Amino acid sequence: MKLLVTADLHIGRRCSKLPEDVARDHAPVKMWRRIVDFAIAEQVDALLIAGDIVDHDRGFYEALNAIEGGIERLDSAGIRCIAVAGNHDVEVMKRLRRTLETDNFDLLGQGGRWECVQLAGHDGGRHTDVWGWSFPQSQVTTNPMPQLTADMLESGTPSIGLLHCDRGAGSDSVYCPVPGGDFARSGIGTWVLGHVHKPASADSVRSEPRNFYAGSPQPLHPGEPGPHGPWMIDIGPDGTTTVTHLPLATVRYETVTVAVDAPGAELTAKDDLHGAVVEAVRTAARGIVADQPDLQHLCCRVRIVGRTPLDEEQLRDEWQRVFANDTDQVSFVVDDVTAYLEPVAAFDIRPHLDVEALANHSTPLGEAAKFYLQLTGEREMSDEARAHVDLIQQRITHDVYSRVRSWLDDEDKTFGQDQACRLAAEQTRRLIETLHAQGPGERHA
Repeated sequence: MKLLVTADLHIGRRCSKLPEDVARDHAPVKMWRRIVDFAIAEQVDALLIAGDIVDHDRGFYEALNAIEGGIERLDSAGIRCIAVAGNHDVEVMKRLRRTLETDNFDLLGQGGRWECVQLAGHDGGRHTDVWGWSFPQSQVTTNPMPQLTADMLESGTPSIGLLHCDRGAGSDSVYCPVPGGDFARSGIGTWVLGHVHKPASADSVRSEPRNFYAGSPQPLHPGEPGPHGPWMIDIGPDGTTTVTHLPLATVRYETVTVAVDAPGAELTAKDDLHGAVVEAVRTAARGIVADQPDLQHLCCRVRIVGRTPLDEEQLRDEWQRVFANDTDQVSFVVDDVTAYLEPVAAFDIRPHLDVEALANHSTPLGEAAKFYLQLTGEREMSDEARAHVDLIQQRITHDVYSRVRSWLDDEDKTFGQDQACRLAAEQTRRLIETLHAQGPGERHA
């Protein structure tokens, strides 16, 4: 059995920090249609939604036609839609259920009670129980889990739980607080949760008992970074369940770090800042697209870090100069992705370290500086330094690198002395930074 699951679409809202036309074209209602398309293409048995499909009353009219049309298409494909109401859509979902002219939509747990439906797979195999509980009003301060007792569950039957809740919150929460341990004790192997918009990590869903936040399938603001999209639950003939995240979102929010002291790309003038930002964003975008191929718009918060002889205030002024004409954001295209830069950047700039001067001292810091200069080719490499590099190359080649060799492109499948030098230089630079920060008493010991 294949179940596509999601939560927190918030139809009626728009993705923030995007131009108005882009936000409209990539609104949650468009993601709903893509989820329906995906469910039909994958021939899933059901689509499950863990609350907040609609964002308050303002999403009712926008949601009505979209949801009704989507459910009709799912019905034609033999796919059932099962949902619970969250704190944002409790009243809207009641109205939608009364308005929808279809029997293929189940709103579980109305009135704050547990309710179960049985799903039979397309192949006629064993059925799966789906349990759900809906918000009876927009604020709930009590934990509904004690109402779900063991005698209500069918022994030996795979089961899925749908709940919109504030997992791990105290009793002062008004969004259905549930202690985390209640899910493992419930007897239900997999819980799909709504309310938190950031999706769970892949590691957290590997084995039962599992409970995870599905997250918003399309992120809505910079506080929701990382990949977004629905999840697929596969239930095998023996009841074994696997859960996989599907990063189908077309929008992503990320913080991009720009190192002003990156080897070979150190800033020497304030004007160099913009080129460094563009290169960092390009690298980030291409790395993200490799894992999220549907990405079209990347919203970036820029973080500028490192040591430089340039004055931090000058760099701040140079950054703000780009946005001086009341520009909310600037954008440029990286392959097929449009990247947007927010006007406010974070700066963590430290004074420049004169490694050449440090290398003139016979101290642990001085010895590290000498080694660094040899690794970067600024001084002739000693026999001792060369032996260290050879050892690094041998150990990585035999102990680590061989394990990932099959993942790499052909041109990257050798780990030579140049790569070993770069790796050693990065680590030595960090050591120099640490020793220098300790102060004279420590670093000259």
